[in-house]
Amino acid sequence: ASADGTGPLRVVADVRLLPAVVVAIHSLPVGARIGSNDVQLKRMATASAGRSGGAGVLRALDQAIGRETTRAVTAGQVFDRTLLRQPILVRRNDVVTVYARTPGIRVRTNARAREDGSQGDLIMVESFTDRRRYFARVTGPREVDVYAGGVKTAARSPQSETGLNR
Repeated sequence: ASADGTGPLRVVADVRLLPAVVVAIHSLPVGARIGSNDVQLKRMATASAGRSGGAGVLRALDQAIGRETTRAVTAGQVFDRTLLRQPILVRRNDVVTVYARTPGIRVRTNARAREDGSQGDLIMVESFTDRRRYFARVTGPREVDVYAGGVKTAARSPQSETGLNR
């Protein structure tokens, strides 16, 4: 207001969009696989979605879709990395196919998984023949790979071929 009534008023403002975060559309139980109809992006001002504290908050739908929940999730809850994991492809006590691959050779056998594992996890498996345990990397549903490295041999000397090197 001025002496003669009204007048122009200059206002300086700092306007920012609220960050978009991934939120649950409805409640989800532990172990639920997230689909596109389970999550949405929502712009909201929350402590976990703020500029300073939201390092673990998911900001894109593809960070959630296809993963499994690690805890029960309520409708409207903001997703962070601790709420999701890669789907379990191998369960404890599953019979798994074990592959040992090296250039030109592929060996396949079966073993029993001694722990759960997701894609890329290193898990313990147990042989059916001698019950020995070893580590294998999860590569698919009920499939694991073991590292099959090449074997180096020493160069042969002329004496070893003639039998003189005894």
